Amino acid sequence: MRPTVCVIFDCNIYIDVALALGTGAKQTDLRTFEAASRPLQAEIDSFRAVISGQFGPYGLMLGSSSHIREIVKHQLSKQHGWPERKTDLFLSEFHDELVDIVLTGFVGEEHVPPLDHEDGVVFGTCHEISNREGIMQTILVTRDRQFIESMSSIPSHTTVLHPLGFMKMCEAARRFVRPI
Repeated sequence: MRPTVCVIFDCNIYIDVALALGTGAKQTDLRTFEAASRPLQAEIDSFRAVISGQFGPYGLMLGSSSHIREIVKHQLSKQHGWPERKTDLFLSEFHDELVDIVLTGFVGEEHVPPLDHEDGVVFGTCHEISNREGIMQTILVTRDRQFIESMSSIPSHTTVLHPLGFMKMCEAARRFVRPI
């Protein structure tokens, strides 16, 4: 089995991409989308990187859980007023079609460092995925600065990065693999 890096998008990344692309978006829209806001462009580019399936010399997979999917669905419909059908279409296109590893059962919370329930379950998802055969590294991409900062000084099974940090890491991995 080829060594693989697995990236997990926090709920806020899915929601930002959904709001940027709008209802009815398709994966092909990622290729043509140019954001007015550079940080948002990094979130779009993060999805593009996952679709490429490459992280330098390694494979790149997308991991998630039914919990992450349900939180995104709830927030898009309840907090942003998306009709259920449009929310389901977005999740089908940008979650179900792209995710390589999905945890469907109970995922326990992680509490080190102290994390709220949602962050704890997302981080628990990362932990479960990091234990899978062939996964050499897990990366959680989030906009949650407090989460990123709280994880920056703690050794962990997962690297927690802002989308800009993830894109810098992808670029470094691309430069690592140069043709001879």
